[in-house]
Amino acid sequence: MNNDVIKNYAKNGQFQKAIDFVQYKYGLTRASMTYNSSLADYGVTDPITGAIEIGPSAFKSPDLLILLC
Repeated sequence: MNNDVIKNYAKNGQFQKAIDFVQYKYGLTRASMTYNSSLADYGVTDPITGAIEIGPSAFKSPDLLILLC
């Protein structure tokens, strides 16, 4: 069921909503996670602030996105 929600958000280009859903569903609300369409990789974490940017590669599958968040 969770995978279907994530797939639907991604299919509709709502990548930030997919990230927000994963954060809420799995209690990962401490970190700042944002979608960055210009990333060539799965994601990056700022070593100073801990902010996480998720790139398009992370949306190859719902399970991958969940793992990366």
